Amino acid sequence: MAAILQQKRGRWGVLTLYRGRRKWQTVGEGEEGRRASQALATEVNRQLELRARRESSEFLGWHVPGTPLPIDRAFYDWLLHYGPTVRRATLERYRTHVENQLVPYFGPKDLAGIRDTDVIGFASTAFAAGAARDPVLNALSCMRRVVHLALERGHLETNPLPRLVRLAKQVARAQGKTKVRADAWTKEEAATLLTFSSKHEPHFYPLL
Repeated sequence: MAAILQQKRGRWGVLTLYRGRRKWQTVGEGEEGRRASQALATEVNRQLELRARRESSEFLGWHVPGTPLPIDRAFYDWLLHYGPTVRRATLERYRTHVENQLVPYFGPKDLAGIRDTDVIGFASTAFAAGAARDPVLNALSCMRRVVHLALERGHLETNPLPRLVRLAKQVARAQGKTKVRADAWTKEEAATLLTFSSKHEPHFYPLL
């Protein structure tokens, strides 16, 4: 990414290289043309530097829409830009999901090319290794956030994983990874507790 002073066929100009593209601007001939071209090259380089700084401060600012979007880099960029918006404990939990689960499995694959089978493979591998249901679903929720943000900013044309968490839940059920829930009191049990506490623990009864 740079603007270079060059001379072609006796004329001075500036060749700009930016994100794989080349742009030539003819300025003029002789010493006057050289000086004007040098001034133009300096200004273009200044603008390119400002643009690079601005893009680096934005989520996925480095990515060119329509080109491969590496999953690992997108995850780390998400932690960098959105980490300050959550509590430290939440950020550390996100970082654990990214560094220990998501990046080791998906690596630099193109986010736009991820399919349902990739999600099923991730969940199945994690459950087979002994992972509990919720950590796997929470990790995939991180991926869902990154996908939605990439869509909002135009870095993805369509959602490659519209059924992401639903698929993981299906895999969890298939492998017996059910959510643990506390059993509720039955009406009879609640009545017995209230009767007992009113007779033997009157100070505790009003709290029930």
